[in-house]
Amino acid sequence: VEAGWHVDPNLWTDGKPRLFTFSTANGYGANSCYNLGAGCNPAFQMLPSALISPGAILTSSVLGGTQSELSVYITNVPPPSANAGWYLWIGTCGSGSWIGYWPYYQFSGAMQTTATTFQSGAEVADFYKTWTVPMGSGADPSAGFGQAGYDHDILACSVSGGCSYSNFGIAGNGSTEPGYAITFTPSGYPGWSNYFFYGNVPNIFWSQNSIYPRYSNEPDW
Repeated sequence: VEAGWHVDPNLWTDGKPRLFTFSTANGYGANSCYNLGAGCNPAFQMLPSALISPGAILTSSVLGGTQSELSVYITNVPPPSANAGWYLWIGTCGSGSWIGYWPYYQFSGAMQTTATTFQSGAEVADFYKTWTVPMGSGADPSAGFGQAGYDHDILACSVSGGCSYSNFGIAGNGSTEPGYAITFTPSGYPGWSNYFFYGNVPNIFWSQNSIYPRYSNEPDW
């Protein structure tokens, strides 16, 4: 299951940041599901109390000014709950709500009730294969807050309820995964338990593709 914000002119015919959800039960194969797509599996189910829905336009950050943040929480409600599955909470501009869930029975094995790994970060799709698409604002990650894109307060909780903040083995800069540069060096952010910045260092991706190919006709990297 995935959730966050994206800019996807191919999906929305505009360049605005939008909330998205995604899920797959078969390794990104047929019937993987974006947002509230019909006939896909696992299909995201909206809750009546939701304050926002997948596809909604989000407020953009101002370069050098106000930063608009999206808060994302995903947790599992196991059977025998009538609506067991993976629940999604989304927060924007100081308010948020549980907006929906992916039903547990649309997954197989352990994923019905638990997950063993998770990722927080960003990716870029270059449909024209020019290898020059920036990530986030396109600023170098060393530019820091107000300039470069970032994630912060990445938190994982166990089945027993214990939660922890850590760096979670951050990838990037050609370490475990080719990626746009990531840096922890900008400092001075009171209240952030952890964080990283990412941005535009295109030489890392020029002339190479992602080590995580999905399907042969998808230029996602």
